[in-house]
Amino acid sequence: MRSVIQDVVLSGTAERIVGANDQNVPAQFQATAGGFARSDLSLSTGTLTEVRSVTSSVPSGAWSDGDGQTHPVAGQNLLTDAAWFFPALVVERLLSDPNASVTFVGLEGSVAHFQAVEFAQFTGPAGAAAQFAHWTQTDIYLDSTTLLPVRHHAPNSTIIVQGAAYSDIWDLIELPTLADSNLIYNFHYYEPHIFTHQGATWGLNYWLDIRGLPFPATDEGVSHVIEHTDSPEARWRLLQYKQDHWDADRIAGGIGFAAQWAHDRDVPLMCDEFGVYRNFADPDSRERWLTAVRTAFDKNHIGWTMRDYQGGFGVVYKENGELREDETALRALGLKK
Repeated sequence: MRSVIQDVVLSGTAERIVGANDQNVPAQFQATAGGFARSDLSLSTGTLTEVRSVTSSVPSGAWSDGDGQTHPVAGQNLLTDAAWFFPALVVERLLSDPNASVTFVGLEGSVAHFQAVEFAQFTGPAGAAAQFAHWTQTDIYLDSTTLLPVRHHAPNSTIIVQGAAYSDIWDLIELPTLADSNLIYNFHYYEPHIFTHQGATWGLNYWLDIRGLPFPATDEGVSHVIEHTDSPEARWRLLQYKQDHWDADRIAGGIGFAAQWAHDRDVPLMCDEFGVYRNFADPDSRERWLTAVRTAFDKNHIGWTMRDYQGGFGVVYKENGELREDETALRALGLKK
C-alpha cells in the first residue's frame, strides 16, 4: 500500500531578499494535506509569519510581523499552492481533486514542466449561474518520458498539454511527441493581438492607443484609426495590420493548420482560450471575429471554450448592478439567434 503524506514540518535557514537587503534567517514551514500552510521567519525585528489556506471557495492568506498587526496577502501572491515549499504534498492533494487539471508548459532539458491548476465552483453576483474560476496554480517538474509522478498517482487521468510562452499555435507545433495516449493537446487563439487586445492595459504599450479597429481589416477603417492615433509604434502596427489583410479566411487558414497538425499526429485538439477585449472594440467587428474563430473551430472539430464569463472578454456584463447578456458574443458563439 502506498503511504499518503498528511502533513510536513520543515526547519532550516531561508534566504530573504527585500530590495538590497539580502539575509539568511532561521525559518520553519508547515503544511497539511488539507490545504493549510504556515511559514515563520525569525528576523532581527521579530517573527514574520504567513498563514495560507486553500480550503474555502477562494484562496486566503494573512501575514504579520514584529508590529503585531495582521495584513491580508495580496491576491497575486495566492496563485501558487499554499504548500509550495513541499511539492510532494502539492501533487498528492491536486491529483486527488476532481477540480484540478494539469497542463504541459514545456521541456527544460529532459525535465517536463507542468502547471497544475485548481478550480472552485462559486455563484456569481445577482444570482448568476455557477461558474468556474481560477483558484491556484502550481508548477511541477516531472520526468519527460514517464510523466511521473502524474501517471504514478493518477494513471487514468487525462492530461491537457499546451505549449510554453503564450500557448499559441506556434507554441503548439513545437511540442514534442509524448509517450502517452491519454492526452488532449490545447492552444490559445488571439490572432491578431492588435485587434483582440486593443485598449488593454496589460501587455504591449501600443495596445493602449488603439480603439475601434475594424475586422476584417479595411483600408478606410484602419486608416481612420491611424489618423486618430498619436503613438508612432501603434501607427506602424496598424499599417501592418492593414497590409496583412486579416479576415475570416486568414483565421480559418491558421486554425486549419493547427487541426492538420493534430490530425497528422492522431491526437485530440482543443482551444480553451480565445476572445476579444470588448471595452474598446467595435461591437460588430468583435462579433465578426468571434464568428470567424468559432466557425473555424466547428469546421475542424476542435473543442473550445471562450475567455471569459463576466470579464472584459466575457458573454455577460454588469449594468446598474445586474448581469446582462452580451448578445453580440452569444450570437457569434451560436448560442443565441
